[in-house]
Amino acid sequence: MKRALIASIILLIVLSIVFVDKPLALLINNHKDTTLATWRILLKKIEFMGDSATYLVPTGIVILASLLCKWRTKNNPVTLENTAAQRFLSRLYSPALFLFVPVAATGLLVNIPKYVFARTRPRVLFRDDIYTFEFFKAGSDFTSFPSGHTTTAVTVAVVLGTLFPKARWYFYSIAALVGVERVLLGSHYPSDVLAGALFGGFITVWLVRRLKTDPRFEKFWRKI
Repeated sequence: MKRALIASIILLIVLSIVFVDKPLALLINNHKDTTLATWRILLKKIEFMGDSATYLVPTGIVILASLLCKWRTKNNPVTLENTAAQRFLSRLYSPALFLFVPVAATGLLVNIPKYVFARTRPRVLFRDDIYTFEFFKAGSDFTSFPSGHTTTAVTVAVVLGTLFPKARWYFYSIAALVGVERVLLGSHYPSDVLAGALFGGFITVWLVRRLKTDPRFEKFWRKI
């Protein structure tokens, strides 16, 4: 990612923390059952798109099934070689792995800044009127920054946008909606979402560049 873009997002994060997050969170909470009720219901339906399990489970199954099929073929070449199932899994293996690795990596790594910053979630503000960064503190109330769902959504958007460049803005729009959903549902502050987008985007771009040059993906990239 370009340095100017990263610097701009960091500046927006800081400005949001200082001027936007708390008043906006309180405003949304005050109108959660009235003006914003319908939007909250609609956006809740796309929450799964920011859940890493949504992508890790099916791609993990494909990867394991493909590896198992290759292992069985190696040990039983006469009976299992070149079956329809093997050909199908062989085609899915590379894209599944290409998505699995970044989602798993960002999903695990995002827990580091979550623990380091230990920012209180909006629900703590609503419940106890506490708005702060505790730093190096564990617990679900202190995992607001960055947003994990946004991190995953942006990771998936970057990967799919790389695989299907003509539709990349569609994937980016879905990721943006996940970020909006996190804020309107009172799960995160806007700066959490921006930080999640920056974290997921930066790590995924770095990983994608390296996976594209990996010899194991050479045939896959020639096909697309």
